[in-house]
Amino acid sequence: MPFVALVGCSALLVLASPACHAHRKARPPALPDPPNLTTRASSAPWAAAGTGVDALPQRPPPFPAADPVPESPHELAAKTAAYAEQIEPLLQKHLQPAKNAQADWLDPHAFRLSATPPASSARIASPPQAPPRAAIPPADTRPAPTTVPAAAPPVPAAPAGWAEKLHQKVREDPGDLCAQLDYQLHQLIRDAAVPDLPIMASLPREDREILSALLDGLANFRNAARADGSLLHEAKTRPLLEMADRLRSQADLTIPTARLCTKVDGFGVYEPIDPPRLAAGRPHQVIIYCEVANFSSQLNARKLWETRLTQEAVLYTESGLAVWTDPSRPIVDLCRNRRSDFFIVRMMRLPANLNINRYLLKITVTDQQAGRIAEVTIPLDIVAQ
Repeated sequence: MPFVALVGCSALLVLASPACHAHRKARPPALPDPPNLTTRASSAPWAAAGTGVDALPQRPPPFPAADPVPESPHELAAKTAAYAEQIEPLLQKHLQPAKNAQADWLDPHAFRLSATPPASSARIASPPQAPPRAAIPPADTRPAPTTVPAAAPPVPAAPAGWAEKLHQKVREDPGDLCAQLDYQLHQLIRDAAVPDLPIMASLPREDREILSALLDGLANFRNAARADGSLLHEAKTRPLLEMADRLRSQADLTIPTARLCTKVDGFGVYEPIDPPRLAAGRPHQVIIYCEVANFSSQLNARKLWETRLTQEAVLYTESGLAVWTDPSRPIVDLCRNRRSDFFIVRMMRLPANLNINRYLLKITVTDQQAGRIAEVTIPLDIVAQ
């Protein structure tokens, strides 16, 4: 280590000089001890990162002036030798050439250009901003205003020419049932006589009957309520039930029940032949029981409710061939009260020459007053004895 030896010899020569000893007390204050040079100054602000060159230590700022401490020649020589040994490795490392930096090349197959960032790229989340603090308005010491409720909107009154408009619609189309209903209800509200039959004359007969039954029922209900407000429930509902009976008579004629029986005692009370099966080779006498709904009843000259029906029975084979016929018979019923239930009982005698087969007995009922017809079939089997 020639550099260390050279520095040590120079120090000894300086210390051995008489002039140095003669003027030792008059020399300027000694500099402080050099810092520990083994510490790397990589944190210096001017050091270049990634160059591989260690930054040289900077000279520390001078300490405040203090009284010099006398040192012996041996201590100064030892300190100089130690300083030379510490600084030599740093100088040797500083003189070495810097290593070339290795470039990190991108893979051309993995490199892609895109207008949008990849899905895997991390997004830099911006720190949440504190919401602005709302300014607190000063307290309002003024008295609260008095709230006046808004007036209810006025109910529009009926136009003056309302009755004339309804009458005009009826004159334009006398056969319009809706226009006739509006006009007749308006007349009912005005306490006029309803139904107005001359105006309703252009309606079909069925529509005219339905509208007349409705208006009569409403008018009778109102008249009964006006006459005595303390009427019993039965008296209040009687006009409406009579209206329902009249409307029911305007519906289609139907036969809800038709059975072959051995005995009939009344409406809904009978002994049916179940199953309808008769033995071949001999005559049979059976009863045809039929219930009729939506029939028409009218008051006659004697103030009786009169119902006029006809019934006919025909026996057919499954192929549609008529093998036996019971001619039509008229059925007339008179009653002081209007009937709501109606049934027909008819004795029928089947001949003995009917072959073993499956038959259909067709029953036809006709309402003579309303001009409506209802039909129903009853299965019948003729089997061997």
